[in-house]
Amino acid sequence: MTSETTLTREALFEKAARRYEVVDVDGWGKVGIRSRSQVGKSRRETAMFDDDGKLIRSVYDMRQIHMLIDQLMVDETTPMFTESDVEALGELDGVKLEPLNAAVWLFNATEDPKKTDASNDSQEN
Repeated sequence: MTSETTLTREALFEKAARRYEVVDVDGWGKVGIRSRSQVGKSRRETAMFDDDGKLIRSVYDMRQIHMLIDQLMVDETTPMFTESDVEALGELDGVKLEPLNAAVWLFNATEDPKKTDASNDSQEN
C-alpha cells in the first residue's frame, strides 16, 4: 500500500523556491547560477512568438544568451549581465562560451544537490 502525500501551500513554496549555487566552470572559475523565476521564464518563452503564434526566429536564436543574462550571477541577488549586454554577448565566440552554457544547462537539469544523497557524496570527495 502506498501512502499519498497532499501538497500543501507551504510545501509548494519550499520545493519550488528559486535556487542559487556557485559552481566551478572549467576554464572560467567559479560562477553563481540562479534558477529563473516562473514569470521570467514565461516572458522569455512568450517573446519567441508573434501575435499569430509564429516563431520569431531572431528571438529564438538569442535564447542561449538570455539564459546567461537571466541566470549568471555575481552573488545571490546581483545579475552578472543586463538586457543591455545582449548584443555584446551575441558577438562573443560561441565555442568559448560553451562551458558556461553547459553549466547553466546542467544546473537547470538537476535537482538541488543539497537535497540528494548521491550528489552530496560526490561533493564531499
